[in-house]
Amino acid sequence: MGYFPAREFMLSTGHRLVVRNPRPDEAGQLLDYAHVVLQESEYFLLEPDELLFTEEEEQEWIGEHANDEGQILLAADVDGLLVGLLGFENGPQRRVTHRGSLHVSVSAAWRGRGIGTILIESLIEWATANPRIEKLSLSVMTSNHRAIALYRKLGFQEEGRLKREIKISSDHYEDELLMCRFVK
Repeated sequence: MGYFPAREFMLSTGHRLVVRNPRPDEAGQLLDYAHVVLQESEYFLLEPDELLFTEEEEQEWIGEHANDEGQILLAADVDGLLVGLLGFENGPQRRVTHRGSLHVSVSAAWRGRGIGTILIESLIEWATANPRIEKLSLSVMTSNHRAIALYRKLGFQEEGRLKREIKISSDHYEDELLMCRFVK
């Protein structure tokens, strides 16, 4: 199962950060967080008006992660406020269940305080202990230099590059960098 025991971390700012699995009854809070984060950054594939999940669909999504041993959701809270979220889903077919993709976000007001690092390190710890998971994968826009530096710091390596993969506007494209880290 995608279970992670709640853990507390002290941020350099003196704030107490709790990393834990979100509960289905928090679906509304996760959706509110997603709407805010999508407006704060240009580095997401999903644009704010494309987030159309209902609270019931979000509850199902949270439940799917909790009930599948190859998936996990991690929420980062500071004083009860959701400030970060990480999701990981492994491949659905037997030949690719050993690997999965992660996506992570931290709200703008809380970036640069180590929350992304803590979320990804928590995933690495979970994946290392998970007998099924061997490889963590992600993709990132090549212009997102802060994220790429973080991923490299945490042991992710470049696997490839997809040219002009993301169309930002009629005349602006971004390459997508594929990165991975093996945990076994």
